[in-house]
This record gives sequence, structure tokens and C-alpha cells, in this order.
Amino acid sequence: MPRRYLLPVLLTLPGCFSLPPRVAERLETFDFVWEALRDCYPFFGRKGIDWDEVGRHYRSAVGACTLPSDFCHLLAGMLCELGDNHV
Repeated sequence: MPRRYLLPVLLTLPGCFSLPPRVAERLETFDFVWEALRDCYPFFGRKGIDWDEVGRHYRSAVGACTLPSDFCHLLAGMLCELGDNHV
């Protein structure tokens, strides 16, 4: 391999071993929203919602979101699980 191709190839290697930036950012955002509700929403017990299970279900679908609107719909679906018009 000619030396001029070596640097571009080496620069792309870290991306081969990690999640694409968009997925990583969406997972971080998802975790922030899920944790904020876990820590602050007071009605899980009253409504009988297993928030951990809801989080596992929706978090597993984050990687399939190809468009920003898909990710927004995913978050909205998670919030709808609460059945609370104030959320």
C-alpha cells in the first residue's frame, strides 16, 4: 500500500470499533431523558409501570432510527407509556 493511503486508513480505524456518532449521541440523549424521568417522575408505583423494562424496550430500538424524526417518535412513544397528559 502506498504511504499516502496509510494515514487516511489509520484515521478511519477507530470508527470501525465504535458506534456511529449519531447512534452514540442518540443513546446518550435517550439515557438522559429516561434517567430524568426515573429520578423525578413520582407516579410509577401508582400506575404500575416497570420503567426499567420500558427503558430496555425503547433503548434497544435507538439504533434502528435512521432519521431524527424517527428518534423523536421513539422518545414520544416512550413518554406515551406513562399515560400522563402532563408529560
